[in-house]
Amino acid sequence: LSRACLAVPPTEPLACAELLQVARAFVQLGMQGDAAARSFLFMRFQLAADAMGARDLAEAGQLMASAKVYSPDLSQAIELLLAGNPWAFDTQDLLKLLVHFDTWRLGPVQRKAFQTLGQRLSDVTEMLSPAEAMRAVGVFAKVGSVHEVLLQHMHVRLLIDRCFTELSPEGIAQLAISMVQTQHFHTGLLREIAVHVGEDHRLALEWSAEHLHGVLRSFGLAPVRLPVPIINLLGCRYNTLLASGDGSTAMRGFF
Repeated sequence: LSRACLAVPPTEPLACAELLQVARAFVQLGMQGDAAARSFLFMRFQLAADAMGARDLAEAGQLMASAKVYSPDLSQAIELLLAGNPWAFDTQDLLKLLVHFDTWRLGPVQRKAFQTLGQRLSDVTEMLSPAEAMRAVGVFAKVGSVHEVLLQHMHVRLLIDRCFTELSPEGIAQLAISMVQTQHFHTGLLREIAVHVGEDHRLALEWSAEHLHGVLRSFGLAPVRLPVPIINLLGCRYNTLLASGDGSTAMRGFF
């Protein structure tokens, strides 16, 4: 396949659907380190980006992020369409764009497009699964973007029917930590997380020192008053981590 890429003339016409098919094959075959494949994708998307529709752009952004090949032309085409006609992207397209913006850390660079992406995700909150809602929160928290509308919608989505309990232990910890990263706290959701920790003691046992540190910071800064049994449970976990050399003495004051 790598040799076939080298043999294709640069001017050979290739339809968008065919280009996406080739890109999928590259990713599935794990050819991210192949120089010929990377050059082929870079040049082809440079030529095709302007002619792509919303769905193709979203998939191309996800595939190129997976292939670890950055295309300025593709990125610019996504930015322009997001800013000009964000309603052209459906729910699955928006989730694919999250991968694109997260991989290349474009939030601080393409601010308007990134904020528009957050607004569009807010519009389709009810259609997102808990894992997808957490993914959106995580991408915006990672770059320190306080998109209040998005965070409010996603926090409520995860709070209704206690949907956050469907997340992995790491996911629940990251949900609490994201509130510290953005300094945007939802005390109702944090209280329910505390109750869930009390109901399922195995949850805290799955947390690393970093997770425990972040969760405790979130509870302390919100602030959320924790019941004594939960404080004792987290304290025991903290002592275990400290004894194994994984914990930080910085959290002793909390207890």
